[in-house]
Amino acid sequence: MKEQAAMVERRNGLMVAEIEELRVALEQTERGRKVAETELVDASERVGLLHSQNTSLLNTKKKLETDLVQ
Repeated sequence: MKEQAAMVERRNGLMVAEIEELRVALEQTERGRKVAETELVDASERVGLLHSQNTSLLNTKKKLETDLVQ
């Protein structure tokens, strides 16, 4: 009986340790996900800005080409 109780205690200790490891891994994963989401938002904003600048430059180029032909 004592052996069974000791075995159950060991298994319980191992399970508690594994749960703690999983909790830490989950927290790290969540932090990484939040960082990735922030980087995605920043990159999306940058893409929008670059797209606007590119469109403006293309329009300016077309206007200059038109002015040059006249």
